[in-house]
Amino acid sequence: MKSAAVLTELIDDMERLGNKLIFIVNVSTLDLHLSERARNGLLEFGVETIQSHNAIEDKIQNYRKSCAPS
Repeated sequence: MKSAAVLTELIDDMERLGNKLIFIVNVSTLDLHLSERARNGLLEFGVETIQSHNAIEDKIQNYRKSCAPS
């Protein structure tokens, strides 16, 4: 049952990450005039999203290793 919980967590993480990525793409492609603070916030959000992606990749690799035959 542990593997089902891990997979559910990974799926939830991917859904949240997907929402963030779609937001970043949409905001980045709009012709908005952002203030310097807003641009900085968007960049920071982008960096945090990339870090989240890397963390999810690590979880997937760990899950894959735990499923590999001994």
